[in-house]
Amino acid sequence: MQLESIYGHPGLLLLASTDDGERLGCVGLKQLADQPEVGEIRRLFVRPGGRKLGLGRQLVERLTTQAEANGLQRLVLNTVPAMTEAIALYGSLGFEPISPYVDEPLDDTLYFGRTINPENAKA
Repeated sequence: MQLESIYGHPGLLLLASTDDGERLGCVGLKQLADQPEVGEIRRLFVRPGGRKLGLGRQLVERLTTQAEANGLQRLVLNTVPAMTEAIALYGSLGFEPISPYVDEPLDDTLYFGRTINPENAKA
């Protein structure tokens, strides 16, 4: 997999690690080809050693800030019902259920989205 082709500008890949280099988490952002003002959050993952520390929230918040700085206006994501902690995190960060924006192979896929900064959104 070529990360640059998936997460290149205005996309983003954030990695979180300890001072000694242990990787604790990651999150990616991919621009939607058919909606250049929209970024898709992909692969939010926090290892057990980084959980309960707010690392997932920090990664999504930093990603959101960078997405806005890169000119994106909206974020979307998809997940499955079993990811209850992630769904709660996304809800607490302003993500709301939306209609599917891509075809996914899993029938129970859930879709969420939010405007990054409502003051900057197109009317």
